[in-house]
Amino acid sequence: LKQICLGSDFDGIINPIYTCDSIDELNYFKIQFRNDFIQFCQDSQVALPGNFSINKFTDDLFYENGKSFVLNQLPEVT
Repeated sequence: LKQICLGSDFDGIINPIYTCDSIDELNYFKIQFRNDFIQFCQDSQVALPGNFSINKFTDDLFYENGKSFVLNQLPEVT
């Protein structure tokens, strides 16, 4: 749950998916994902962890995972 991040290089999505043709639509996609993901998992018989938080997962998927990856690659400043 902490490995994938959706986003852009900030000047457009290189290979857009059909629900998100440009970065302008990313927030809409995030809202739809948050609203539909749990039902999708239930319909697909995918078990989520007991402590699963859709808000945390969505924030991680759409920003925090990417931020953490980048920050972990930077050298420590002393």
